[in-house]
Amino acid sequence: MITRVLSWAGLLLVAGGGAVLGGWITNKQDPVQFLSRKVLTPVVRPGDDVKIELDNYRVLRCPQTTYRIINKPDGERSVQTDDKPAAFGKLGRDKYIASVPTPPSTPFGKATIYSYTVRMCNPWEWMFPVQYAEPWTDEFEFGPETRRISPEQARNSLTSRQTDP
Repeated sequence: MITRVLSWAGLLLVAGGGAVLGGWITNKQDPVQFLSRKVLTPVVRPGDDVKIELDNYRVLRCPQTTYRIINKPDGERSVQTDDKPAAFGKLGRDKYIASVPTPPSTPFGKATIYSYTVRMCNPWEWMFPVQYAEPWTDEFEFGPETRRISPEQARNSLTSRQTDP
């Protein structure tokens, strides 16, 4: 009798664990939906921050990492990561301004920031992070002085979605 109870308990434990793991693997809900992005500093002095206004809708609070690749005018690339803890941002719609540092030794000219975000909402995604939302390319320029414009004047970069850096 004890053997039968232990066998059933083990079977239920394995089946339950498989169901939980299956739920984690098939999780398709993105924690954040990006509504728009606007570059507020179309011209940036090398070493200053590029300011990007983000408008998003958050449905889950999960840790996430944003990877950014700055393609400099001379063809070189600068790679950065931006780790956000689980408590970052409020649930619902949220607007904020992200500051992206730029390399100080950059020649003047046109540049882009290619960025994408990965989520880590459960233990499976901690081991194998899942990219969500589409990657974005934001255009700006390195110049002799930083020029900031209002969000109303900023060009919305939603139309410049790309899949490759």
